[in-house]
Amino acid sequence: MKKITGILGLCLILLILASGCNDKEISPETNLEMGVAGVVALTDSHIENCVNTLEVLATTEEVKSGDWGIMLSLLTKADEVMVPGPKWFGLPDGSYYVVGMGKTDKNITDRTYFPVVMSGSNTHSELVVSRATGEKALVVAVPIIKEGEWLKLYEEGRPEASIAREEHCDVRTLKKGIRDARLERDATLARADLIKEALRSHNESLLELIRGILLVLQLPRSDLTIPWKQEFTSGSIRIEGGRAQYESWPEIKVTNITMDVEDKTEWGLLEEHIKTDRLWQLLGQWKKAFAAHLEARMRMKLKLANLLRSKTKYQIVDKPIEGHFLYSESVDFLFREGIQQLLKPGSASNLVENIVAVPDTGRVDYTGLTLAHASGNEEECRQHILDMLDELRVSTEAGSVINTYNVAKDLTAKARQTAEEILMLKLVPSHCRICRRLGM
Repeated sequence: MKKITGILGLCLILLILASGCNDKEISPETNLEMGVAGVVALTDSHIENCVNTLEVLATTEEVKSGDWGIMLSLLTKADEVMVPGPKWFGLPDGSYYVVGMGKTDKNITDRTYFPVVMSGSNTHSELVVSRATGEKALVVAVPIIKEGEWLKLYEEGRPEASIAREEHCDVRTLKKGIRDARLERDATLARADLIKEALRSHNESLLELIRGILLVLQLPRSDLTIPWKQEFTSGSIRIEGGRAQYESWPEIKVTNITMDVEDKTEWGLLEEHIKTDRLWQLLGQWKKAFAAHLEARMRMKLKLANLLRSKTKYQIVDKPIEGHFLYSESVDFLFREGIQQLLKPGSASNLVENIVAVPDTGRVDYTGLTLAHASGNEEECRQHILDMLDELRVSTEAGSVINTYNVAKDLTAKARQTAEEILMLKLVPSHCRICRRLGM
C-alpha cells in the first residue's frame, strides 16, 4: 500500500539530515580513515534520535503536502531543536531543497542511499561530502510515504510491472506493498465499523437518559400517594421516573428530588457532553418548584386530616374500632378528590351527591367506599365531611397547592421543550471522556 509520492503528481522521496563533522573543506575522495572517524563521532544513540525525529516529521501533513513553502516553517523549527546540520527535502528526480538555502541546482540520484530510500527504507550509513555545503556529512534519510496509492492504481487496472517502473521500485516490493495495503485497509475498515458502532451505542445510551429525563418532567397526578400520618417523620415519595425525599418533622420539607437516570453510570458522561446546556439550569429550577408543590400537597393533606378530626371528633383508624370512627382510606380518597377539584375544576366526581348517609348500616359511604362509621349520627357526620371540604377549598394550604402547581407547570413545559430539542437532534452534542477514548 506504500507509495513514495511526489508533488504535482510525482513522488516525494527524501527528507534528509546531513550532519556536518567539521568546517574544513575535503575532497569527494575522503579517505576511509576519516570516514570511520566521522562515524564514530556520531554515536548510535544520536543517529537513532535523528532517524526518529525525521520519521515523525515525515508523517506530518506539512511534509506530506510536498510543498516546500508549506513544510519550510516546520523544518526550520526542527532545525532549531536538532543538532545543527542542513535539513533538506528531496524529490524523485534527485533535485532537492535545503533549509536556509531553498532549492539547489544539484542532484542526488547517483548517491548510493538514493535507491535505498526510494524503495521505502531508512538509511544512515553513508559518509559523503555535501554538494550543498561542501562539508563532510553522514547522511540520515527516511522516505516520505503516502499510503494507498499503489493499491488504488492496481485496482484501477494498472499492471504491477507498469506501476513498479513508474515508481522506480522492484515488482516484488510493489506486490508486497499492495498485499499489505489490502490487509491494512481491511483492518482499518473493521476498526472503523467497531468505532462507529461503539459511538452509536454510546450516543443511544445518552439519548436514553434524555428520554428518562422527559419521563420525570411531568406534573404529579392527582392520585399520587402523599404521606400524612405524623408518625412517619421522613421517607420517600415515589414519582414518575424518580423519587422525592422528605421530612415531616419539625416541619414538612421535601429535601431532594432524584431522577432514576441520575443513578446510571452514563449520567456523568451526559453532564460532560452538555455541561453548559440550559437544560441543567431548568432542571434545577424544576426540581425546586416540584418540591415546593409536593410540600404544599403534604400540608394540605395534613390539614384535611386535622379538619376531619376536629369537625367530627372521630378517630382516624386503619381498622374498625368500637364506636364512631373514620377510615384512614377516607383521607386518601377525599384528598385525591380535593386535589382534582382544585387543579382541574369540573373533572372531579360530584362529591356532594355521591357522599351519602346510610342509616341502615350506620355508615357514611361514597359509591361503595365506607368513609366513616357513625351509627345514629350518619347525616351529621356526612355534613361535617362536606363542611370540611368547603373549608379546605378556601384554605391557605389549598391556595399554596394551586400557586406551586402553576409555577411547576410553567417550568415543566420549558424543561421538556429543551430536553425534546436535544432528543430531536438524535445526536447528543459535544463529547466526553468515552468519546475521547474512541478517538473523537
